Amino acid sequence: MRIDNCFGHPPLEASGLKLQENLTLIEQSLERMEKKCFTTTFSQPKILIAKGLSATVSLFSLVRVAYQWVDKASYILNNKIAFDAAGVKQSYQQLLTEMSQQK
Repeated sequence: MRIDNCFGHPPLEASGLKLQENLTLIEQSLERMEKKCFTTTFSQPKILIAKGLSATVSLFSLVRVAYQWVDKASYILNNKIAFDAAGVKQSYQQLLTEMSQQK
């Protein structure tokens, strides 16, 4: 059994980052609706979403960087550009060096 079948999504899917992006889009949509409709009907959900996003913004920036590293490691190890073993090792080592310099 593949691991992505156990949880219903691929192992490298960044669900939290997608949620943050979707909540940001919803917040922007609610703002546009308020301007268009000249109503405060959407104020409460908009305030709750804005509060949640602002409380977690620093966390998501760190997660985004870490996920980019995981994504890059996956790309290197899947070897889509058909490096030989030495090329894969060198590319992966460069990524590890980059990661250690940005701790």
